[in-house]
Order: sequence, then C-alpha cells, then structure tokens
Amino acid sequence: MKNGLYAPLIELRHVTKVYGNGSLRRSHIRAVADVSLEIQKGELFALIGPNGAGKSTCMKIIAGTIHPTSGHIRIMSKSIDDISAREQIGYLPEQIPLPLQMTPHHFLCLMGRLNGMSGSTLSHRIREVMTLLYMDEWKNVPMKKFSKGMLQKIGFAQAILHKPRLLLLDEPSDGLDPRGRKDMREFLSTYRSAGNTILINSHLLSELEMLADRLAIMNKGTIIKTGTLREITSQREYIEIKVNGIVPKFLEDELHPFSISISEDVTTIELPASIRPGPILKLLSSAGITPASVTTRRSSLEDAFLSMTEGGNHK
Repeated sequence: MKNGLYAPLIELRHVTKVYGNGSLRRSHIRAVADVSLEIQKGELFALIGPNGAGKSTCMKIIAGTIHPTSGHIRIMSKSIDDISAREQIGYLPEQIPLPLQMTPHHFLCLMGRLNGMSGSTLSHRIREVMTLLYMDEWKNVPMKKFSKGMLQKIGFAQAILHKPRLLLLDEPSDGLDPRGRKDMREFLSTYRSAGNTILINSHLLSELEMLADRLAIMNKGTIIKTGTLREITSQREYIEIKVNGIVPKFLEDELHPFSISISEDVTTIELPASIRPGPILKLLSSAGITPASVTTRRSSLEDAFLSMTEGGNHK
C-alpha cells in the first residue's frame, strides 16, 4: 500500500461486483470483474466504454452507494466507509432522482445541510453556484417546469455545492446544449487546476479528448486499456498524403498495398507510420503529381475506442 504524498487519491484493488437473484446467486450478472485502478490527486480521469461496460457501477462503488462483492477501495488513503473520506466526495449519478415539486433553492438548502453546511455560508454558496450555472433567476421555480438540461444543471449544482475535493460525474453533459457543455468544460478545467480530482464517465469522446489527463477503456466489466490520450491513440499512427484529383490507374495499382480513398475529387493515401513516404512521393512526382499535403496523423479517441471494444456489448 502506498503512503504519504504519493498515495493515489482513488485506489481500487481487484474490485468485482456481481448482481444476483437470491442468496445462492444462481442467476447473476458480473457488472465489474477484477478491476484495479489508481487515480492521482489533481487528475481529470475519464472512464469510457460501451453501454453496460461497468462504468456507472464503478462510479457507484467509489461513491459508496453500492458495495462491491469483493475487492478493496480506498479514497484519500482511507476506507470508503470512513465518513471523513465520504464527506469530500461530490457525486452526480447518471439519473439523479430530483424532487420535482421542490424549487432549486429548497433542494440545495436540503443537500447543503446534509453535507454539514448551514446559515449564511450555505446561502452564499447556493447563490454562487446558481449564478455560475446561469440558473439564478430559476432558483425559486418548481423543478417540474424545468427542461432536461436545466435539471442536469441542478444535479451538477448539488454535486459541487460543498466544494468537494473529489468530483464523480456520470454523463454530466447529458441534456446540455452546446453553450452548457462549453461552460461545463471550462468549470471542470478550472476546478482541476485548483488541485481537485475529477472522475468522469461520458460518451462525448470529443470532449474527453480536450479534458482528460488519463483515461481507462472498459468493456464487459473489465479495464482493457489505461493511459494518457497519446498512449491510447498511438496504436495507429499513419502518414496521410492528399492529392487533388484522381490518381491515374497505373499509379493506383502501384499504391495498391496502401489505403486509398477518394472524396470530393481529392485522393487520400494512408501509409503506416513505419513506411518512409519518400519513395511514394517520388512515384507521384514521376507522374507529374505534387501532393497538396503530407501529414503524420494519429487515430482519434473514437477510432481507438471502437477498435478496442469491437465485438463488445452495446445496448
């Protein structure tokens, strides 16, 4: 076990969660299978994977809302059952059951008190959060009148209300419009810069490419790859040569070993990163063709995700 300043803020060791019917578990679903994971203080760490991969179950286990069947979890070097660790967690579940008959102000007052806040400190923080989310004018309106995106903002507000050191966000951008998603990204970036830790589960891979320090790809309850964006996407680096127009047939035959595609009168030739482009450029030049561009590219997070989870369980 690591100690002191080098201890991970979140530590999972061989965590498994089995849902079963009856005490004998004759019929069971293994939602999470032998997951081990470390997340460091100040990281924005993302869980990605197909629906049903076990991401939300991991979130619930870390939040302490469900218990693992086996394995160990430590938060800030403490047991997940330690109240002092739990007090430092803010959690936005995928589907938060908001009391729609209440106003945001009354709901946040209740949530603040449950987190040990009171008086002017709580009132000030509610105003601060509602202003931050551009919801101040709605604070006294019953939430039954809110859109999905507005409800999502209130769910997010309760998660950050007590300024937790660890923020767990399950699909936080769900229902938000482009402006709301941009505001969310800016907030998360600032929150991380202040030394806080964020664990996020999202299907918006393009946003995670902009935000995440590290990622873990899950499939069928297990983690199949963990690393930085560069480490995860570097599996497929390639050289892209673009040519205006369509290359002659004899050149196409010469280039047959490589990937060639034509779109809007532009021919794209893709070479593995291990292939030197010089001979190909010389071949094109011999036919009087000057490439419009030659670029080294890396597969996107979506490309890597689909490649690693191909054949996985999607619902």
